[in-house]
Amino acid sequence: MSNNSDDRLIFLILTAQHLLKKRLQEEFRREEVLITPSHTGILFTLEEKGPQSMNSLSEFLFVKNSTVTGLIDRLEKNRLVRRNPVGGDRRSWHISITGKGLEELDKARKIIHRINDEIKEGHPESDLKGMKNVLGAFFSKFS
Repeated sequence: MSNNSDDRLIFLILTAQHLLKKRLQEEFRREEVLITPSHTGILFTLEEKGPQSMNSLSEFLFVKNSTVTGLIDRLEKNRLVRRNPVGGDRRSWHISITGKGLEELDKARKIIHRINDEIKEGHPESDLKGMKNVLGAFFSKFS
Protein backbone atom coordinates (compact mmCIF):
# COMPACT_ATOMS: atom_id res chain seq x y z
CA MET A 1 0.00 0.00 0.00
CA SER A 2 1.25 3.44 -0.89
CA ASN A 3 2.01 6.06 1.74
CA ASN A 4 0.69 8.69 -0.64
CA SER A 5 -1.69 11.01 1.25
CA ASP A 6 -4.07 10.89 -1.75
CA ASP A 7 -4.57 7.16 -1.12
CA ARG A 8 -6.55 7.71 2.10
CA LEU A 9 -9.83 6.36 0.76
CA ILE A 10 -11.44 5.76 4.13
CA PHE A 11 -10.60 9.29 5.27
CA LEU A 12 -11.93 10.75 2.00
CA ILE A 13 -15.15 8.71 2.12
CA LEU A 14 -15.83 9.52 5.78
CA THR A 15 -15.05 13.21 5.29
CA ALA A 16 -17.27 13.41 2.21
CA GLN A 17 -20.08 11.72 4.12
CA HIS A 18 -19.66 14.14 7.03
CA LEU A 19 -19.66 17.20 4.77
CA LEU A 20 -22.70 15.98 2.85
CA LYS A 21 -24.66 15.25 6.02
CA LYS A 22 -23.74 18.66 7.45
CA ARG A 23 -24.85 20.40 4.24
CA LEU A 24 -28.15 18.52 4.21
CA GLN A 25 -28.76 19.38 7.88
CA GLU A 26 -28.12 23.07 7.19
CA GLU A 27 -30.47 23.11 4.20
CA PHE A 28 -33.18 21.16 6.06
CA ARG A 29 -32.95 23.62 8.96
CA ARG A 30 -32.92 26.65 6.63
CA GLU A 31 -36.03 25.42 4.79
CA GLU A 32 -37.75 24.33 8.03
CA VAL A 33 -37.89 20.63 7.24
CA LEU A 34 -38.81 18.73 10.42
CA ILE A 35 -36.71 15.66 9.66
CA THR A 36 -32.97 15.05 9.60
CA PRO A 37 -30.92 13.32 6.89
CA SER A 38 -30.90 10.22 9.12
CA HIS A 39 -34.70 10.15 9.07
CA THR A 40 -34.89 10.30 5.28
CA GLY A 41 -33.65 6.73 4.84
CA ILE A 42 -36.48 5.42 7.00
CA LEU A 43 -39.13 7.58 5.33
CA PHE A 44 -37.94 6.78 1.80
CA THR A 45 -38.00 3.07 2.66
CA LEU A 46 -41.52 3.27 4.10
CA GLU A 47 -42.74 5.27 1.11
CA GLU A 48 -41.27 2.76 -1.35
CA LYS A 49 -41.85 -0.56 0.43
CA GLY A 50 -44.85 0.18 2.64
CA PRO A 51 -45.04 -0.69 6.35
CA GLN A 52 -41.91 -2.38 7.69
CA SER A 53 -40.80 -4.05 10.89
CA MET A 54 -38.04 -2.45 12.95
CA ASN A 55 -35.76 -5.37 12.03
CA SER A 56 -36.41 -4.88 8.32
CA LEU A 57 -35.60 -1.18 8.56
CA SER A 58 -32.47 -1.93 10.52
CA GLU A 59 -31.24 -4.48 7.97
CA PHE A 60 -32.13 -2.36 4.95
CA LEU A 61 -30.38 0.74 6.34
CA PHE A 62 -27.38 -1.14 7.82
CA VAL A 63 -27.87 0.30 11.31
CA LYS A 64 -28.48 -1.21 14.73
CA ASN A 65 -32.01 -1.86 15.97
CA SER A 66 -31.43 0.61 18.81
CA THR A 67 -30.57 3.32 16.28
CA VAL A 68 -33.75 2.64 14.32
CA THR A 69 -35.77 2.67 17.55
CA GLY A 70 -34.45 6.13 18.44
CA LEU A 71 -35.14 7.47 14.96
CA ILE A 72 -38.66 5.99 14.95
CA ASP A 73 -39.36 7.46 18.41
CA ARG A 74 -38.56 10.96 17.13
CA LEU A 75 -40.53 10.46 13.91
CA GLU A 76 -43.52 9.15 15.84
CA LYS A 77 -43.36 12.07 18.30
CA ASN A 78 -43.70 14.43 15.32
CA ARG A 79 -46.53 12.29 13.85
CA LEU A 80 -44.49 11.42 10.76
CA VAL A 81 -44.78 7.66 11.25
CA ARG A 82 -47.16 5.35 13.07
CA ARG A 83 -46.47 2.09 14.91
CA ASN A 84 -49.03 -0.55 13.99
CA PRO A 85 -49.29 -3.68 16.16
CA VAL A 86 -48.73 -6.97 14.35
CA GLY A 87 -51.19 -9.74 15.19
CA GLY A 88 -51.41 -10.59 18.87
CA ASP A 89 -47.74 -9.89 19.64
CA ARG A 90 -47.44 -6.77 21.82
CA ARG A 91 -43.69 -6.60 21.07
CA SER A 92 -44.03 -6.63 17.29
CA TRP A 93 -44.77 -3.53 15.23
CA HIS A 94 -44.95 -2.47 11.64
CA ILE A 95 -43.96 1.13 11.03
CA SER A 96 -45.88 3.13 8.42
CA ILE A 97 -45.47 6.65 7.10
CA THR A 98 -48.25 9.18 7.72
CA GLY A 99 -49.55 11.91 5.43
CA LYS A 100 -47.53 14.45 7.40
CA GLY A 101 -44.47 12.22 6.97
CA LEU A 102 -45.00 12.19 3.20
CA GLU A 103 -45.24 15.99 3.19
CA GLU A 104 -41.95 16.36 5.08
CA LEU A 105 -40.33 13.77 2.84
CA ASP A 106 -41.38 15.74 -0.25
CA LYS A 107 -39.77 18.89 1.19
CA ALA A 108 -36.59 16.94 1.93
CA ARG A 109 -36.64 15.30 -1.51
CA LYS A 110 -36.50 18.71 -3.23
CA ILE A 111 -33.41 19.66 -1.21
CA ILE A 112 -31.79 16.29 -1.84
CA HIS A 113 -32.36 16.58 -5.60
CA ARG A 114 -30.93 20.09 -5.62
CA ILE A 115 -27.79 19.06 -3.73
CA ASN A 116 -27.46 15.95 -5.89
CA ASP A 117 -27.44 18.22 -8.95
CA GLU A 118 -24.78 20.40 -7.29
CA ILE A 119 -22.61 17.33 -6.73
CA LYS A 120 -22.89 16.37 -10.41
CA GLU A 121 -22.25 19.90 -11.64
CA GLY A 122 -18.99 20.31 -13.54
CA HIS A 123 -18.26 16.58 -13.81
CA PRO A 124 -18.46 14.68 -17.09
CA GLU A 125 -20.88 11.76 -17.24
CA SER A 126 -17.91 9.35 -17.41
CA ASP A 127 -16.68 10.57 -13.98
CA LEU A 128 -20.14 10.21 -12.48
CA LYS A 129 -20.50 6.72 -13.94
CA GLY A 130 -17.12 5.79 -12.48
CA MET A 131 -18.14 7.13 -9.06
CA LYS A 132 -21.37 5.12 -9.19
CA ASN A 133 -19.42 2.00 -10.14
CA VAL A 134 -16.97 2.45 -7.26
CA LEU A 135 -19.77 3.06 -4.76
CA GLY A 136 -21.75 0.10 -6.10
CA ALA A 137 -18.71 -2.15 -5.71
CA PHE A 138 -18.18 -0.74 -2.21
CA PHE A 139 -21.72 -1.74 -1.22
CA SER A 140 -21.27 -5.20 -2.72
CA LYS A 141 -18.03 -5.79 -0.81
CA PHE A 142 -19.16 -4.55 2.57
CA SER A 143 -22.88 -5.28 2.85
